[in-house]
Amino acid sequence: GHERAAELLARIAALATERLQNRLAVHAFIALAQSEAELARYRASAATLSRAESLWRENPDPATGLDLWSAHAFRLTYQGEAVAALEYSAKALALARELGDPERTRGLLVSRGQSQLQLHDYPAAIDSFNEALDMGLGGPRRIIAIASLGIAYFELNQWDQAERTFLQARDLAVASDNRRLEAWAIGELATTAARRGSNAEKALSQFDEAIAMFADLGDVRNEVIFLGNRARLLRDLGQYEQALATNLDAERRLGAIEGQRPNPIFSKNIADCLALLGRFEEAQARYRLAIQQAKENSDQKAHWQAAFGLARVDRTLGRSAEAEAGYREALSLIESLRGTLRLESFKTDFFEDKVEVYEHYVDFLLNGVGRGERIAHAFEIAERARARAFLDTLAETRANLHETLPPEIVQEEADLLAEIAEIQSQIQHQEPQPGQQEELQRAEGELEAFYLRLRHEQPLFRDLRYPQPASLAAIQQVLGPAEFLVQYFLAEPRSWVWIVSRENTRVHALPSRAEIDGAVRAAYGRMVDPGREPRDLEVLADWLLSPLAEGLTSSVSLLIVPSGSLHYFPIDLLPWGDPGETLADAAATTYLPSASALVALRDRAHVAGEPRLLAVGDPAYSSSAPGPDNSGRSGGAERLPHTREEVTRLADLFGADNATILLGAAATEAGFKNAAQARHSVVHIASHGQVASDRPERSALLFADPAGGTEDGLLQIREIYRLTLDAELVTLSACRTAMGELTTGEGITGLTRAFQYAGADSIVASLWNVNDEATAQFMSGFYRRLQGGETKAEALRGARLELKRSVRYAHPYYWAPYVLIGEGADGVHLPAPEQHSRWIAPLFLGFFALAVFAWLALKRRSWPAWPRASIYVICPARGFIG
Repeated sequence: GHERAAELLARIAALATERLQNRLAVHAFIALAQSEAELARYRASAATLSRAESLWRENPDPATGLDLWSAHAFRLTYQGEAVAALEYSAKALALARELGDPERTRGLLVSRGQSQLQLHDYPAAIDSFNEALDMGLGGPRRIIAIASLGIAYFELNQWDQAERTFLQARDLAVASDNRRLEAWAIGELATTAARRGSNAEKALSQFDEAIAMFADLGDVRNEVIFLGNRARLLRDLGQYEQALATNLDAERRLGAIEGQRPNPIFSKNIADCLALLGRFEEAQARYRLAIQQAKENSDQKAHWQAAFGLARVDRTLGRSAEAEAGYREALSLIESLRGTLRLESFKTDFFEDKVEVYEHYVDFLLNGVGRGERIAHAFEIAERARARAFLDTLAETRANLHETLPPEIVQEEADLLAEIAEIQSQIQHQEPQPGQQEELQRAEGELEAFYLRLRHEQPLFRDLRYPQPASLAAIQQVLGPAEFLVQYFLAEPRSWVWIVSRENTRVHALPSRAEIDGAVRAAYGRMVDPGREPRDLEVLADWLLSPLAEGLTSSVSLLIVPSGSLHYFPIDLLPWGDPGETLADAAATTYLPSASALVALRDRAHVAGEPRLLAVGDPAYSSSAPGPDNSGRSGGAERLPHTREEVTRLADLFGADNATILLGAAATEAGFKNAAQARHSVVHIASHGQVASDRPERSALLFADPAGGTEDGLLQIREIYRLTLDAELVTLSACRTAMGELTTGEGITGLTRAFQYAGADSIVASLWNVNDEATAQFMSGFYRRLQGGETKAEALRGARLELKRSVRYAHPYYWAPYVLIGEGADGVHLPAPEQHSRWIAPLFLGFFALAVFAWLALKRRSWPAWPRASIYVICPARGFIG
């Protein structure tokens, strides 16, 4: 009813002015300006507010001033003037809080959040909307806040969360009979479906429904916006001419709205269509216009997208210098946006649709003129595409920020984690109840909001200087003389691999990401099934390993940085050398999340203390539930009896005084967390692993069923982050512990990453479900070799080859899943064999007897008769050997 409201408010304002009722006139003008803004009459709205402010200044009062600043912020947000809108809303919000006015404060938080959305400060916007909702925001503004939250999640590529939020907003709008907000929610659902590529027909139908509803309501602005979103879907479906015509129509209609700023996204989308139609000169002009409009609007998203599009067109036209400038500009803007994100999940999800820029730039550098000079630059661009979230969180961990937080903040986090654990414990040990999963999602959302607020408000986090990805020169400086760093970068239309030593760097082109992914899937399926012979490995070996042939000898160590699907695949099991041999036969290998991680790990100095072990084995599980899955249920998991022997042998190696062992019913989550507060050089967990690919923060190690308390028996990623281990080695002797969600640009977000954050230099983990008997044998050989002084990488290689050469465990299923992640060039501080005092006396007596026999032999010039029958050697590590 804005049209009718505007008519009435104009009459009221005129009558109040005529009768010198200034206070009434000011409020009428403010309300009129808001209706005019809703009707997209922005110049009229600005003029009306100017009249209101002029009257208000004759007798200013804070409450009315607050309404004025709020109305300015409202208009400017709609008009596309996000920077000015944010200034007004900040001014008004401060005044509302000073006046103690909760209703206005709630509304202004929503206004501020929408300005922050336009400026692509998504964490700040989420924080604003959440604060308003927590304050009890109601009515239409509640729906607006929820839908706006959905837009923030959408921009961060958190599709599931965005869809759930838009559905909630739609249902609330239907319940309150607000067709305008219903249309908005439907349009955003269509936009989400279009971006996900899940159901194009459904998305087109929803777009048509929303556009028709806006047209019926006379809301031209939103009608045009969703018309542009529909045009983008048509472009993605290959209907370039129709998409171009729709975009041009939307741009024309937007320009007809008086006072409305041009939308650079329309210009960018028109340029995309022109480029796809081969009309490159026209596309160039449009991209430049989009960049100019984006700068005027402070719209970094439209700016980087237009700069990237222009770079691709310039490259096509052979304008190399201009293309490189465009790539650099786009990357700079992306990383500026990513720098505002304070949560790892935000950083990795946000990056998902932007890694294409890095791929194109790398391909441009390595296919251009003067490639030899560009190898290092391309390597560093590829490294920037993957390293940021890992390095940022590692920096927070090493700064020990949580240890210096105020007690009330620490308690709030503990309370939220306890609430999540309680819900999960009910899901795990009881019959499922309606609404439990929704309750779990709500609690997890509150925890995420807490972490976001913590990083946004606490100076400790704001002032922390996060490290930059390392340069190629810095990486070469930390490499040993016999080490090669092998960094893969899967991309389209071709992939790349760099082989880096201390002295030089080589780069080779590989097949496309799609080709490599297909070959990995085919090979992986045969490796994880001991009943099928492995094959289809030769093609992968030719692609991935043939570039390594130069300079590779059996004495080198390989530091492998995987990419894409290669994170799930043990590259060192590929054929190498003689028939039947693999890369593992030729070289010790270690895996890294990024090359920069190597510099960070080697920059960390461990204080060597007394060797101590914390080990968990054979946790006691119940059988009341169906088994591990993504919902958090662990009941029904099979016992692992061989892990008891595995852990007991390891404890013997350390000795009773230096080992903390948790077995059976004692292998609880609470017991492990309590024990982990003390420093241990080695942490060994032999249990089941649970990977939740759709919700990586729920991935967990399964401990014994809790006897009570607040623990749920699931040591999840979010809890591992809070541990302070400072361990030389963490061994996860469980199923699929190296797995997790494959996030674009960051590799695997899983249990191994969490333990690195918690302070582990190295992690041994598995890439698929493992056999517990084979694992026990592998672990025995691995630790025996570490005790003998081998490096972690050498010890893992030797233990794998022992299994491979046995008849029973020759299939890759048994020996190939174990991988070493992190630092592999050093050893582990373990008790030396001679530290076991029980062997000292027998050993002394043995040597004394041999000395006596030797003296007698020399005296008689012959050996006594009985030593010829048998000789006994006393070995400290293995006992008596005849």
